[in-house]
Parts: sequence; C-alpha cells; structure tokens
Amino acid sequence: MARNGTGTYSLVAGNPVVTGTAISSTWANNTLTDIATALTQSISQDGQTPVTANLPMGGFKLTGLAAGSTAGDSVRYEQFASPPAIGSTTPTTGAFTQITSTVATGTAPMVVASTTEVANLHAATATAATTSAAVTNGGALNTPASGNLANCTFPTLNQNTTGTSAGLSTTLAIASGGTGTTTAALAFIALAGSQTTGVSGNINLGAIKIEWGVTGSIVTNTTSTVIFSVGFPTACNHVFLTPSTLINNNQAIGFSATSLTTTDFAVKQYSTDASSVTFRYLAIGY
Repeated sequence: MARNGTGTYSLVAGNPVVTGTAISSTWANNTLTDIATALTQSISQDGQTPVTANLPMGGFKLTGLAAGSTAGDSVRYEQFASPPAIGSTTPTTGAFTQITSTVATGTAPMVVASTTEVANLHAATATAATTSAAVTNGGALNTPASGNLANCTFPTLNQNTTGTSAGLSTTLAIASGGTGTTTAALAFIALAGSQTTGVSGNINLGAIKIEWGVTGSIVTNTTSTVIFSVGFPTACNHVFLTPSTLINNNQAIGFSATSLTTTDFAVKQYSTDASSVTFRYLAIGY
C-alpha cells in the first residue's frame, strides 16, 4: 500500500513473514513492488527526483539553502532582511511595476537613487497591494490619508487665505516687478530711468533718450559745434532748435542743425543784422 497519504509507510499484506514459512513468488513480488513504489515517491538527495506537489513543512525550516541568484530560485532569509539598496548595482533590463510595503512603523524607507529607476517605479499602499500613480521625480502626491504633516518646508506664499490676489501693504521695488512708488505719475518717472531737470537735462524713456539744453552764442553766418551734456549710446536722430536771443525788428534769421553724432551736433545761423544768437535745443535718439 506504499504510504498512507500522511507519509506513513506500511508493508503490504503477508508481512511480516513467519519463520519457517516457504517463500512465495506472490509475496515477494507484491512486497518488492510496493517498496519500489514508496522509494520512487521519495526525494533523492542527488536531485534526480522532481517534486510533483507542494511540500508541507509542518512548521519546520528549509536550512542550508544557497542564495537565490536568478528568476525561479529560492531566496534565503538574509536576502529579505538586508536587501541591497536600489541603485547600488547596475540593474538588469526590465521595469518595476508595483511594490507592496509591509514594513513596520519606524523602519527605514526604501530610497530610489536615480531618475532612471524612478521612471518605471510604481508605488503601492503600506497595507494593500493597490497600484497607484507612477512615482516621478518632483511629481505630485496623491490624496493622503488623514494624519499630521511633519518635517516639511514650504516657501513664503504671497497670497491671502481666501485664495484671491492679496493687496500690497507697501511699495514694490522695480527689481521685484513693481514701480517703487504709489502714484501713476511717480511710476512713470521711476520707470523712465535716470533723468535731470532744469534748463539743461535728459530723460530716458525705455530705449528712447531725450536731451535738451542751450547753445553758446553763435555769430551770424558761422557754424558752431554743440556738445551734448550726456550724449546717446547708439545714435542721435533729431535736433530741434528755437532761438533764445531776441533779434532786431524787421530782421530775418535762419538756422539749421547738421552733422548729428552721439556726442555733438553743428549749428549754423544766418541773420541780416549780423548779431549773435543763442538757441535752445531738444535732441532725440537712443
């Protein structure tokens, strides 16, 4: 009858034999066949016998195992207890699809070392093998369970608690995107850049530059060079002239501005009374 289903082997009927009983071929063949069947069901130590069903260990251990090294191998206890850090060795080709965490509270978390590993790594909850969104470098968190958020650093948020745009309680510097002032008129002046005022001066309107001033006395039928107080970075495009000196009645005067450069221009005046004339000028350039 070989083994009885719980692992106990018993000899077939006719055993044990009685001293003085003649040997029968029927007894011998039945007994040896049953023994052969029981031996075939046993696991040979040299690895010849493939296991054909699950082996219940009855609460005992498999000891002396070699460490698993490839797919389908058994795994030793220390391979679970002290796994290598992800990223510490070059991984084989493949992708992480799901990880179920059953570690106890207070143990060290798993650390992913590079964005290459993060790309295919999927997270699971600590209590169930529920697949969630893929973990990405800098990605958004899913909705967390209730609890306290600790050990987090947040930037200063420039908004109020209602979520609407918050008003400023003070002026915002130009370097921070403001005007540094509290009125539109002052903002225009502030954003215009450097400027001076008076009989002579200049102002920057973005890339446009304006300069004004007064020439020296220019004798009739002569040309004089007028030097800008500041000048233009790239070019002077226009110079407008207005006489600032009274001339005699019934006398004619003509004048022109020529030879415009970034540093100066030329003025020629023509008057019929041979008098000297000064001019106010307005120059525009960039």
